[in-house]
Amino acid sequence: MPYYAKDYLVQCQNCRFVFAEKIPSPQELEAYYEGYGRNDYLSPLIVRRYEELLQSWEKYRQTNRILDVGCGIGYFLETAQKMGWEAYGTEYTERAVAICAAKGISMQKGELNPDLYAPESFDIITSFEVIEHINQPRAEMVKFYHLLRKGGAVYITTPNFNSMLRYYLKECYNVIAYP
Repeated sequence: MPYYAKDYLVQCQNCRFVFAEKIPSPQELEAYYEGYGRNDYLSPLIVRRYEELLQSWEKYRQTNRILDVGCGIGYFLETAQKMGWEAYGTEYTERAVAICAAKGISMQKGELNPDLYAPESFDIITSFEVIEHINQPRAEMVKFYHLLRKGGAVYITTPNFNSMLRYYLKECYNVIAYP
């Protein structure tokens, strides 16, 4: 059972950056993500937002390859495929990998392994709400750097620890939970 932010988060006194003091093991992560929701509802509004993002990245399209690290069940990459992109993704569980592969997405299970791809082979690398789950984010960014072609783009989103929702929900805020 996950425990909540107050149980393991610490804040740097110099820069105020908030981070998890306890780092989960690969076994904990795999067990956690095995139970992660995989039948989420995809709203037309989200699809439209994906299309807008992809349209805004047309100026970066050269190799025609896009990589989504932590792609879930591939909703974003499905949209990218419909817009002509060659889609690649990573996910932690067999189930998510199988769902994506059935959609024609080239998948890699587990952590991003840059050795499986040629250097500078992607125009765009995305990671939606994933960076906060990665134990070594700097090392992950090095992988992105090696896989992104010169002049390409990286797009990362993460929950805002200082969001109004956290202040409103107080101790009931559970967006950030171990692992």
